[in-house]
Amino acid sequence: MMVFMIMLPFFTVSGQMSGGEVLTQKGEYLGLEYIDAGTDAFYIQTLYLEKLKEWEGEGYVPFIVQEDDFEVMEETIARVKEDYGSIENYTKDVLEKSKKTDAEHFFEENQEAYLWWQEYVNEGNSESASSWEKGPLPQYDLYLPSYAKRYLILKVPAKMPYEVLAYVPFGGYNACPLPEEHIAVAKRWYEQYGAVPCAVGYDTLQFYLETPVTDKEDVEQLAKEMMIYCEDIVTQGAEDIEYLERSIRESPFWFFWWD
Repeated sequence: MMVFMIMLPFFTVSGQMSGGEVLTQKGEYLGLEYIDAGTDAFYIQTLYLEKLKEWEGEGYVPFIVQEDDFEVMEETIARVKEDYGSIENYTKDVLEKSKKTDAEHFFEENQEAYLWWQEYVNEGNSESASSWEKGPLPQYDLYLPSYAKRYLILKVPAKMPYEVLAYVPFGGYNACPLPEEHIAVAKRWYEQYGAVPCAVGYDTLQFYLETPVTDKEDVEQLAKEMMIYCEDIVTQGAEDIEYLERSIRESPFWFFWWD
């Protein structure tokens, strides 16, 4: 069974480079300028937050991409290039589709697992591990898996922060939403909570928000939307939506994982 990653920020120092070394290692990935940030989680998070402020005035948004030995991301990129002719064509197509995709409709059309879970709980099959007042600590840091080869911070020319998801192929497999659905949901959470997509792996996505959600009703609604968006974080993770609520309240980072 999956460990509930949203509560377990992980730090790895393998392959750690000093700030000076990392900042000089630049290149292009998906046609975008990037900084090779190595694998040190604390450094990557610090650098991301720094660039989030710095690049805002330049019209760019930082986006952390995980490269790993599995090469799943690379295979996805190769397939997208073959299907669309280029990443630029893919980005344009996804952005156009996202304009026609409504987050509210997405949540209404995909709540089957959530409704089943509520029925399951109401029948007495699940018990809350602790009260609202007591529970897991917030996720104060990025979760960066130790199996990554390196992490890149892309300099994305996105008009809005949530549009970074159109520049890196992700989604549309198993229960993972389609790329345009990711953007629609991200737009909703950006407008409501100020959350921005900050890091992506081949099967993970994370958000950052400067001001965490603390209101109880907002947290409850958000947890419902999170489970509809990514049911694995409950059915294969928290095993209790109230536990999920307690874990995201006051959390500046949100973690999602699709099996």
